[in-house]
Amino acid sequence: MATVLVVGTLAVDYIGRYESSFENLSKSEALNLSLSLSDLKQSFGGCAMNIAVGLQKLGHRALPFALVGRELNAEYEKHLKQLGMCQDGLISIHDYQFSSTCFIVTDKDGNQFTTFYPGPSRSERYSELLTGFVSDNSAEIDCAIIAPDVGANMLTAISLCQEYDIPFLTDPGQCLNDFSLVETQELAAQSSVLVLNQHEFALLNERVNDTDSLPLVFRTLGNEGVALRRSGQEVVISAVKPERQIDPTGCGDAFRVGLIHGRIQGHTWRQTCEIATTLASIAIESHGTQNYSVAGLPQRLKYHWDLEIQNNPLNKKALY
Repeated sequence: MATVLVVGTLAVDYIGRYESSFENLSKSEALNLSLSLSDLKQSFGGCAMNIAVGLQKLGHRALPFALVGRELNAEYEKHLKQLGMCQDGLISIHDYQFSSTCFIVTDKDGNQFTTFYPGPSRSERYSELLTGFVSDNSAEIDCAIIAPDVGANMLTAISLCQEYDIPFLTDPGQCLNDFSLVETQELAAQSSVLVLNQHEFALLNERVNDTDSLPLVFRTLGNEGVALRRSGQEVVISAVKPERQIDPTGCGDAFRVGLIHGRIQGHTWRQTCEIATTLASIAIESHGTQNYSVAGLPQRLKYHWDLEIQNNPLNKKALY
């Protein structure tokens, strides 16, 4: 198995349920909106930590890096300890009372409204602290994923991965909305592998002149699967229907876990997408972002794709 640096955020999630459809909300020129929720749960989250937990469950050694508030949520800390997760990179910033916080509301069709408070991610010490962490651990790191965060932070992480010759995958996620034009173009230019959803890809197209020239882009398509786009040529791998629809929150992060896991194990990019879509469907069958089990993954891969997880790790240089 591999040691994977996961750079991004740790957050406490508040996940609400709206029993109707957002499509039924009254249309108005006013921006005021009020929703009555049928359910609300607190959950462990943050894209980096969701990915790190998934990798840890699959037997890899995850090295998450994220800045947290004055103190890490005690239950969250206990949860990570039970998983055997390294917490050296979870650094408390005393200038911020709260860690990053995410508020997510899901309607009956699986559509979501999400708001995110980055909190300590905006610390001026971010670059210094990440540089020290990567420098201390670079000899052990096989690859990295740079998860959604403040634009400047993601560019710092990209620069460090290049400096230490660490292959990496870039996932700007919903944070791309807040990137400047220059940050977006720099991120695209410096990343050999990008993962985005349809909205994020459309935004990228608006800001980057020639997305066809990007080396490798994964564009997730919801229920339709994922488009693997390489130098302008695209192939679509279908989604795997979950056995029950419980909560779509975090299925995108589970998809990223599958991408990393499949590639580390030596699979082709197409097979890696099959692993990723299967793991995403498993995540939908549980509440929250870190509660799914990977125990049934081999059986589902065999059933849906006639695929068996191999253990023929790629050379580090060929991973991404």
